[in-house]
Amino acid sequence: MTAQIKTTPDPAAVLMKTALRMRKAYDLSAPEFADILGVSASQLRRYTEETPFSSNGTRQRAAMFVRAVRSLEALVGENMDRAKAWLASTNTDLGGERPIDCLKTIEGMTDVVRYLDAMRGA
Repeated sequence: MTAQIKTTPDPAAVLMKTALRMRKAYDLSAPEFADILGVSASQLRRYTEETPFSSNGTRQRAAMFVRAVRSLEALVGENMDRAKAWLASTNTDLGGERPIDCLKTIEGMTDVVRYLDAMRGA
């Protein structure tokens, strides 16, 4: 009998893969997603080449993005068209801004997450 060693996945790598998967699912452009992460387009290309998020700030922004998307998905279920429409529509509760644009700043991300949490009753 051979022993198998369980390895713990790198949290930064898991976060990166999750955020990149969500980017693809929501059809976010490279410049748009780079703005959400607060990085340059060239840095974003490196992340897509399996290099985990290097800075703590980028990891935090990616985590907030993932949290916002998961909260949105909890509200709309598997209806991607509805989720994409919500992200792209202006929202009076977010100062008349589109949620996707709010996600490009820390303050905006926080507002979106709080709004979605309140909508879910969390």
